Parts: sequence; structure tokens; C-alpha cells
Amino acid sequence: MAILRCDNVFCSKEFELRTDMIKTRVIKADIEKTYFSCPHCGREYTVLFTDSQIRDILERIKNIKQKIKANRGHGDRDLVKHLGQVKRLQEEAVRLGMKLRDESEEFLY
Repeated sequence: MAILRCDNVFCSKEFELRTDMIKTRVIKADIEKTYFSCPHCGREYTVLFTDSQIRDILERIKNIKQKIKANRGHGDRDLVKHLGQVKRLQEEAVRLGMKLRDESEEFLY
């Protein structure tokens, strides 16, 4: 995936971020934290916080992208429509994610 450098001053080692390193943990009720940790010192890096509404939007985006992939070359009108749907859903997910972050600031530390 990517080569990262830990920002823990006592570690500062490089590591490769792999998909199997990305974990999810329930923080409270409906809120989940997605994160990864430095394999050398264990410092956690938060990727995002989600609730059921955001997870639903992300699932809808995934499904639309699968439709786009399956229908390649079968009509530009559908492609434009699907890309517009993805863009609107992504904007909604970002808006809701920022609101959730603001409401859940105590989880950041």
C-alpha cells in the first residue's frame, strides 16, 4: 500500500501500511474508529470515525462503483449518472464525518 514513517519521536521507523493492518473498534454505541498502528511501537493513527449512516453511504458508494465496473463500455449516460451519484454520496459522507468528528472530539486523544 504505502510506506509511512512513525511520528513517535522515540520510534521514527518506516513501515509499510498493508490492508491487514487496518482495524476497526467500536468506540461507543454506534460509533466505530478505523485505525492502524505502527508495528514497531504501537502508536495508533486514526483513519476515520463512522456511524451507521456513514457506513450505509460508504456501502452504497461501493455498490455503485461495482455497477460502473460491470458496465464499462455500455453507455456513457449511465456512467455520468453513476459518477454523479458517487460524488453526491461522497460529499454527504464527508459532511457527516466532519459533524461526527466535531461531536466526538474526545475520541481523538
